[in-house]
Amino acid sequence: MIAATNKNLEQLVREGRFREDLFYRINVILLTLPPLKERKEDIPLLAHSFIRRLAEKSGKKVSGIDPFALAQLARYDFP
Repeated sequence: MIAATNKNLEQLVREGRFREDLFYRINVILLTLPPLKERKEDIPLLAHSFIRRLAEKSGKKVSGIDPFALAQLARYDFP
């Protein structure tokens, strides 16, 4: 099972807002991935991957992404 959250579950357990037993069951291997706004270099890789998958799924031929669109994605704050 894989579980993901943008909350600090350990803090929530201390505050009594998340079940301690559940936390320790799902906290076997912790992978921390910084938010996209902290790893903007991943945006082109992600965009190309999504485009390739959607093109295959829809049966359309897509050669890439417009540089302006990619620049807009890089400028976005991703709150």
